[in-house]
Amino acid sequence: MRIVGAIGVFSLCVFGQVAGADPVSNAEAKAQLFSLKGREVELITCDWLTPDNAALVEQVAEQQLYYAAIAASPDDGILNPATIAAANDHTMDVARAKALSACDAAKRGQTACEIVAMVRPRNFEPVDLTLSHGATEAWRKSYRRVRGEKAFAISPTVGTFIVATGEGAASAALSACAEQAQTDDCLIAIQD
Repeated sequence: MRIVGAIGVFSLCVFGQVAGADPVSNAEAKAQLFSLKGREVELITCDWLTPDNAALVEQVAEQQLYYAAIAASPDDGILNPATIAAANDHTMDVARAKALSACDAAKRGQTACEIVAMVRPRNFEPVDLTLSHGATEAWRKSYRRVRGEKAFAISPTVGTFIVATGEGAASAALSACAEQAQTDDCLIAIQD
């Protein structure tokens, strides 16, 4: 966990893919994954968010890795530990759910937390495969350069990702992912 500035932004590093999706090939991943450079911040209009606080939220959001969401408590305001950023997630849905859950657990007020900002890759458009910034970087630096049988396994909830190569790569990647993540939700996102 890291605290960013006076807002107390909690950073979660989670990778994942929509459960049940079939693995894609390296070529398909190359066509769908986004650049590591740049991100788009979307501020969500909230009537309780002052212009100064919105500017602060935007400043913090610009520092987060995609996919990220920032949640805050309307009753508590922005400058408190309940303002949470779930960042470097695999999908916006996961980031939003984690930010809201963590914010609701930390808030003092009665009103449910709301998403105040979202961070996506620059030039985002819906695609079948999205990986977090961290997993995309690992794919670019490790996976795509390897020849032969290989598999890229991820845990959507824990954030673990594993690259395995050679005969039985998919089985090895899933096994290593499950062991490292201590969960049974690992899946193969990319396989060749």
